[in-house]
Amino acid sequence: MTNKDIFLGALALIGEPSLEGAQDYAERAPFIIANFISENEALDKQYRVAKGEPAVGATSPVYAAFDETFPLSARFASASQYYLAAMLVSDEDMERSDVYFDRFCTAMSDIISEIPAVCESITDAYGF
Repeated sequence: MTNKDIFLGALALIGEPSLEGAQDYAERAPFIIANFISENEALDKQYRVAKGEPAVGATSPVYAAFDETFPLSARFASASQYYLAAMLVSDEDMERSDVYFDRFCTAMSDIISEIPAVCESITDAYGF
């Protein structure tokens, strides 16, 4: 799955029928996708450890080219599409943006609920 697949999924969500009418969206999407990736990279690492999948390397926190592979686990694809759709329409239709953002939050909550708790020692920050 590429970053362009994430973009096309978001376009389908917002009802944009073709790429020709989505030039503004296409210009902003790589930056928004990169933001999603960088914000969820640590969570993806936890998810992959919990599922026994290998970790992936860091990506650019600024720009995610359409031809690059989506670096997070495939489980994050739908959440990223909802997030991208919310951000793309936020300036023109805040109500729709809120609906997509709510769906993004629900998708992320579902992902987080799949990661089991891990017991770790507590850091003694006070020296007692």
